[in-house]
Amino acid sequence: MWRRFINGLIIVNGLIIVCLAFLVSFYFFQIFLASGENLDKSRTAKAEECSPEKLMNCYKLPEPKSPDDDDIVQDYGELAWKTFIALNWPADFEGNPDSSRVIGTKLEARRVWEFYKRPEDVFQTSESQEKRSPSFSMTGNLSPQALSQNKIEDINEIFKQAFTSPVIDQENRYIVYGTRLNEVESDQIIKNHWNNTNCISKDLSIDPGAIEIKTAWKILDSATPQKGLPYYTVSRSYTIPKESVVDDDGNQAQSNLEKKVKLGLIGFHIFYKVKTDDNSSEWIMSTFEHIKNTPLDPTKPDQETAYALYNKSCENCQGNIPPNVINGDIIDDYKYYVNADLKAMAKQAMVKPDEKPKRLAPTQVVRSKEAGSIPGKFQDIDDLNRRWNGALKEAGIWRNYRLIGVQWTETGDQRTPLSNPAFETYITYMINEDDELIHPSIRNCLNCHSTAKRNKYTDYSFLIAKKAKDLAGQCSNS
Repeated sequence: MWRRFINGLIIVNGLIIVCLAFLVSFYFFQIFLASGENLDKSRTAKAEECSPEKLMNCYKLPEPKSPDDDDIVQDYGELAWKTFIALNWPADFEGNPDSSRVIGTKLEARRVWEFYKRPEDVFQTSESQEKRSPSFSMTGNLSPQALSQNKIEDINEIFKQAFTSPVIDQENRYIVYGTRLNEVESDQIIKNHWNNTNCISKDLSIDPGAIEIKTAWKILDSATPQKGLPYYTVSRSYTIPKESVVDDDGNQAQSNLEKKVKLGLIGFHIFYKVKTDDNSSEWIMSTFEHIKNTPLDPTKPDQETAYALYNKSCENCQGNIPPNVINGDIIDDYKYYVNADLKAMAKQAMVKPDEKPKRLAPTQVVRSKEAGSIPGKFQDIDDLNRRWNGALKEAGIWRNYRLIGVQWTETGDQRTPLSNPAFETYITYMINEDDELIHPSIRNCLNCHSTAKRNKYTDYSFLIAKKAKDLAGQCSNS
């Protein structure tokens, strides 16, 4: 009997040992499978990663996250290039990137960023805001033709640079400026009523994933065929109020000017809010330009290039002088006009009220080391441009754009100059909202936009600081 009992125990213990061995083996087998799956996922992710060598994978916006090493310009520059390409990817009719295309194809398609909202779609009166939900979107609701309509109330809104004056190209036409913001930011503005200055507090913080874009455009001859143009182009129909329109002799127009124009992209600012490793967030500010805007070295212009913003034949032209600066003095009451061909005209409105507007001379736009407008003066920017421009050599017009520089708010250098000649042409003549000359030391994106955070509490966003108004109404949706 005892022998049977002992044999039974041996059998039970053996079964227990076998079961335990099976469980342990099964456990390690699952770990092995999981590691294999993770490896496959890692390989797949790596294969799908956007890079100059894999341009077809660059249609997605980079994740709104800071690079791992926040002290290297190279990493931030890579993110800036990837963002630029994703934003300028051809979009479908809903505004999503068309992954079946590559950036250099389907030039007739709207770019992803062109489906972002305009400021006037977001910054409305409190009454009109109440009729709209944060999910309001122009994408998919209006035809491309309707989206291209622009009724202008003040030509300064599209022709003047921030805090200063218009730029006139070599064909005597104004450079045109535009602004867009994505739904992450526009929804937050609408939800929190940040169009109302009374609803803006010191703890205002825009969510990671927000994007603000500023664009600069050259007005092109409408009769010029698309083939051969070095720019990304769009067509726009403008309605300009008669008060801002004159004929060639400076006589006031009797009716509004309806004008359809072709625009060529010459400048592109990107402000991208991203997460950081410490659960905080920061803005990454990058700026791109067209290579034919103005020579890298004004003493050595390319004699074969027709620059948009520089006259290589003018030896005595002073560089970067606003049209309203006469003998070194800033004239406050300059009023700007256009003629029927959109040529730039102006006069002193109050000092010389009876004087007729006259044609403005082109702006001689030059770069300077002090203004930080020379690409390559930042570490690794030249190498980045060579890599990405090389990848874009088969992408048509997009190979004609380059990164000037990139800065970021978390550990960024506020002392290093950075500017884009198409946007900050008159940096030494910039006047703030109190009509004071902005200090020349504020010569980069980061330092300039920090005043919006410091003085207006709008988290580096001049868009909110400028567009928000003193409105009646509640500051909460509750």
